[in-house]
Amino acid sequence: MPNARPWQQLRLLLLVPGSAVLLYTGCRGDDSTFLPVPVTVSLENNENTLQGAPVHLFKGAETFPCCSVAPGLNRSVQDNVKYNDYIHFKAGRNGKIIGEVNCTCRNNCPSSRTTAGPSAQGFSARVKWDGTALVCEGPGGASSW
Repeated sequence: MPNARPWQQLRLLLLVPGSAVLLYTGCRGDDSTFLPVPVTVSLENNENTLQGAPVHLFKGAETFPCCSVAPGLNRSVQDNVKYNDYIHFKAGRNGKIIGEVNCTCRNNCPSSRTTAGPSAQGFSARVKWDGTALVCEGPGGASSW
């Protein structure tokens, strides 16, 4: 029940004719009530190889030839994200996508129910390319945001 009051979260469970049990379903928030907050993401090339080749690190609809990042360096991107929503990232080399990840705003994401946009409390996160995969790293080193 979206936006239900605690007393509205009682359910009637009929076990057998003539008997009933009331169940409390708890206070689960409706994800649609969360407003987006700003996030600054550091896209990092942590690949440690002998050839030291740059990799293209993309957010969303970005594509080649944009966004080449040399080993040991990073680029920052900004976006807005809501609780339980995600941002899609890709890594590419030589015109081909070689890795993709969806970073989901969950446990450590400070999404707001009351304030959106630039005045909302934002946060920083990282997406790291290690030469084999993209990995999301949220506040405090969490594996999801």
